[in-house]
Amino acid sequence: MEVILYSADWCPWCQRTKMFLKENKVKFKEMNVDKNPEAARDLIEKTGQMGIPVTLVDGKPIIGYDVPRLKQALKLK
Repeated sequence: MEVILYSADWCPWCQRTKMFLKENKVKFKEMNVDKNPEAARDLIEKTGQMGIPVTLVDGKPIIGYDVPRLKQALKLK
């Protein structure tokens, strides 16, 4: 399972999403859209979204800090 989190350091919802993933021992790649303009372009290309956080689980986007959808996509209880 590939998990990519598009985030920024200043974003509180991004930090919550990151903590959720870490607490559930989910390995993920973080793409910081502030530090990496290519990541920002990639996010828009893949999802049409400009807001963050966006978590891609096997290519399927989950917009925002949406715990029920994250749990479902990651097959967590």
